[in-house]
Amino acid sequence: MYGTLTVKPMSAQLKRNKELFGRADPYAVITLGSQTQRTHTCTDGGKHPTWNSTMSFNLSGETMLTVTIYDKDIVSRDDFIAQGFIELTRVYQMGRMTENFPLTRKGKPYGHIYVELVFMPNGGMGGGMGMGMGMAQPMMYGQMQPGMMGQGMGMMQPGMMGQGMGMMQPGMMGQ
Repeated sequence: MYGTLTVKPMSAQLKRNKELFGRADPYAVITLGSQTQRTHTCTDGGKHPTWNSTMSFNLSGETMLTVTIYDKDIVSRDDFIAQGFIELTRVYQMGRMTENFPLTRKGKPYGHIYVELVFMPNGGMGGGMGMGMGMAQPMMYGQMQPGMMGQGMGMMQPGMMGQGMGMMQPGMMGQ
């Protein structure tokens, strides 16, 4: 799939607070292929950090997103807390998804991260499923619903009225 993936890590529930004194200061590093971005540090977030950061990645066929949680340290190197992997096939099909994804540490469950993912194909369409005009539901190319005429985003088949491509919402005549 090619397009843009918006990733919004919102919060995490971690098994332990990794600090000996005080609470951990977690941040998340999101990696997609060769692209890496990070959230801000949630100072004293401990086992329940919140971020609400928004990141945008250019997709060029990647199918897996990696999330790594670290504890920010001032004196020494930042400590690894946990890691998770997010398979992107469902977000390509649905256009948008928000859910908890598991995190592990040394091969054992260590909590979860709550992430919102939004996929926008290049040019408003892509390999069979896509999302247009900000709609969160899947769009099937070549299908219009009764009473929908005019321009949209997606693909139309011969015999369909109007110009443009794809699924439109009722009341969007000629837009």
